[in-house]
Amino acid sequence: MQYCTAGGPELRRDGASTGFPRKAGCSAHKLRCEPALARIRLEPRLIPTGRVSCGAAEPCCSYHPTLRDPSYLRRFLAAKLSRPEDDVYVSLAVQAQDTSSSGETMLDVIEVKPMENKELVDAASLAESVSKTGHAAVYGILFDTAKADVKPESDATLKEIAKLLQQDAKLKLYVVGHTDNQGMQDANMDLSMRRANAVILALTSKYGVAAARLKALGDGSSAPVASNDSEDGRAKNRRVELVKQ
Repeated sequence: MQYCTAGGPELRRDGASTGFPRKAGCSAHKLRCEPALARIRLEPRLIPTGRVSCGAAEPCCSYHPTLRDPSYLRRFLAAKLSRPEDDVYVSLAVQAQDTSSSGETMLDVIEVKPMENKELVDAASLAESVSKTGHAAVYGILFDTAKADVKPESDATLKEIAKLLQQDAKLKLYVVGHTDNQGMQDANMDLSMRRANAVILALTSKYGVAAARLKALGDGSSAPVASNDSEDGRAKNRRVELVKQ
């Protein structure tokens, strides 16, 4: 396992390649990898590089014709940049033939950001829905597959439900769990009830909602709002509903 190898291209600060050394005398052109990466705060990540010595690399893949040509020199690099706002991962592959100073560069940059909860609702919209239709579908309460533990990412939505109940002291709700149609119906009924109870537990223990104002129900997959034939439809069916008592 190597970070980088001798005989590869020297990298400029902007990440571009300065060209490939010829096979002869390649030890004088070692890739100054770690110092260069440190200057731009990139951390090398361990990746396999095939042959470590200079010269032709062993063929490894077939998705690109030249990758099976033993006359090509190849070097690979993977690195990570840690930033307060996000992390950035960089994958760099460079290759050239022994007889040429030109070559190909393949660069991938991935910026990792926290997942946004696009299903977040507020107390006002929940109150409006309950007032007009008698119920409100909530998608911002998250669970792992086949589990009934409320995930921490659900806190913002739970806070809005608690606010809804605080703003209307007379309001009592059924908390109804719903699933898609994957798996056995009996298991889905049980899962939906356990999830409804988990939501009530979170509301009463973390947000001070009186337990007498909430009652858990589990409908499993018996009340879909979309077709279960597609993933988008199944995602809509996996929900918690607040129903006015």
